[in-house]
Amino acid sequence: MTSKEINDWLRASMLRADRIDAEIAELRASQNQTDEQMKRTDEQMKRTDEQLAKTDAKLDKLAKLYGNSENNKGREVEEFFYRYFEKEKSVGKVHFDEVERNLVSSHGEDSEHDIVLMNGNSSAVISVKHTLKKADIDHLVTEEVPRFQRLFLRYVPRSYTLYSGIASFVVDKEIEKYATEKGVLVFTRAGKDVQLKNAELV
Repeated sequence: MTSKEINDWLRASMLRADRIDAEIAELRASQNQTDEQMKRTDEQMKRTDEQLAKTDAKLDKLAKLYGNSENNKGREVEEFFYRYFEKEKSVGKVHFDEVERNLVSSHGEDSEHDIVLMNGNSSAVISVKHTLKKADIDHLVTEEVPRFQRLFLRYVPRSYTLYSGIASFVVDKEIEKYATEKGVLVFTRAGKDVQLKNAELV
């Protein structure tokens, strides 16, 4: 190989080395840029996670407040109607001797009834709701009343009468009509008193 050829080869090699160095430098710059972007993304995700955690905490707080509010409303409604039935001990023209609150079966089956009135030949099972819904009536008719009959009235004579009713602060006309069709008594608040909306059922 002549001196010229050697020089040409060296120059070509140096040019290739320069290009390689330039490409490496470009790759490093790109990598640094990617790393910086990833860092910014990580920081953004961290801020997002922190914001989500704060939002979750606020939602939990609101849920607890709402739940407490609903529980308080439920207790208020139950207390109002229980005090009424405890004092009056009657459903329409039918008088009762005892009034039980949150009656629970001793037979081991999950069963609790908000208000139960009893005398020697009849009982009234009253479910308490703040706002009466159609589903509440269906649940009373298809689940609560049959369960009460099974657990508490197994040994009573056939002449024994069982009344079912729902006491509620808020009662829509259509819901009242549906309850009457199902044979369910509807009690609602009338100032400081209680009104039986479908007394014809008693």
